[in-house]
Amino acid sequence: MVTQAGWHVESPEKKPCEKNTNAQESFKLELEATLCQVIYTLPDPQKPIRIWVEDEVRYGLITVVRRVWGMKGIRVLAPYQAKYLASYLYGALEITQGEAQMLFRLPVCLDEVFLRELVATEPEAYHILLWDNAGFHPKPGDESLPEQIRLLPFPPYSPELNPVERLWDIVKDGVSNRVWESLDDLEEAIVTILEAFLLDAERVKQFLGNNWLTQAVANSLHSLNTS
Repeated sequence: MVTQAGWHVESPEKKPCEKNTNAQESFKLELEATLCQVIYTLPDPQKPIRIWVEDEVRYGLITVVRRVWGMKGIRVLAPYQAKYLASYLYGALEITQGEAQMLFRLPVCLDEVFLRELVATEPEAYHILLWDNAGFHPKPGDESLPEQIRLLPFPPYSPELNPVERLWDIVKDGVSNRVWESLDDLEEAIVTILEAFLLDAERVKQFLGNNWLTQAVANSLHSLNTS
C-alpha cells in the first residue's frame, strides 16, 4: 500500500451488482402474458412451439475446487493445476417436451451457431428462448437470427431464475477437485454427467419441476390451444 498526502492505494473489495427484486417478481408474474404475446404474434401459431431455457458455462483445465467432507483436525488436500486452456459449453432445456441440447467448444461470441443448431432439431417449429441479458447475446428482433427463433431475456443479474444455472452446478460438482489432462478428457466426463438429461426427457422434466416457470409455459400454450 502506498500513501501520499492523506491518500492511499489499495485493491478494492468486490461489490456484487445489486439485484432488482421487483423486476424479478414482475418477470415471474408477467411471464405467462409475455409468452402469450410472443405466441400470438407468430406468423403461423399452428406450427409446433418449443420453449427453452438456455445458458452457457466456461469450462477448462484450471481445477475447480469445491467443498468436500473431511475428518475433524485433518486438513483435506486436493490436486490443483493452473492451466488456462478453456472453452464454452452451451446448453438448453426444452420445457414442454423435456429435451436437452448441448454444444461444446463454441466461442462465447458465436451464439448464432448454437441457435441454428437448436432450430435444426425441429426446423418446422418456432423456438422461444429464455436466456440472460449478457452483452454478447443477440437481442430480440436481431435480423441475423433464424426466422424460427424468438428471444425473451431474463432481468439483469437474475441467475436464480434460470434452471440451467443449477445444471452447471451439478457439472462442476462432478468434475471438481481433479486434474484433467486435456479438454477431451474433461468433456468426456461432462457428457457422462449430462447423459441423464440428454437421453431421458422425464429426467429433464423432473429437474425443471412444477413452479412459476413451468406453469407459465403450460398456461400460455393451453391458452393458445383453447383460443
